[in-house]
Amino acid sequence: MTKALAAAAALGFLGAASIVLSREPASPAATAAGDYPLGSGLKWVYRGPAGLEVIRHIGCARTIDGLTYLEMRYRLPVYGTRTLLMRRTEGGVVGRLEGVEQTILKFPMRTGDRWTIDFPAWNEVAECTVEGQEPIRFLNREAPATRLRVARRNRHSGRTSVDTEWYAPHVGLARMVVWGIPLELIRLERD
Repeated sequence: MTKALAAAAALGFLGAASIVLSREPASPAATAAGDYPLGSGLKWVYRGPAGLEVIRHIGCARTIDGLTYLEMRYRLPVYGTRTLLMRRTEGGVVGRLEGVEQTILKFPMRTGDRWTIDFPAWNEVAECTVEGQEPIRFLNREAPATRLRVARRNRHSGRTSVDTEWYAPHVGLARMVVWGIPLELIRLERD
């Protein structure tokens, strides 16, 4: 159970993958960039061992300082629901939390690309490195995905962990391994 709690905490950080697609995202605009779908109503459901489940859902749009963000809500075991505001930029996806905006995903992802996610409100700092492309199986098909290494460091304890995430075109986060716990995308749908 300790691993499950740790995984839930790490998933809250990025929020941050047999599988059945209940229906394709309905709006072409939501997936026009092809790298990471951002559109109100999109919902990703992930399942891990022992029924561990994580749900990511994009809610309504909010305008702050003239910029439009979408609310990404993460429902995590034990920790409940967390929210991160997100918007697409020329260089990828940025997140906003407590007045701080920074890159959380660079697109297109190229092998060797690196960036840091360091929201002061979070306990962890993440060093992200794109490792390359590989085929993975998700949503009842095999398709290419980009593997991302996420090295996390707790800013208080100094404890580190390394997670892996796979991003697939028109799907976004298709699979992840957090604290050694695999989480597989079992559904991608639109409300």
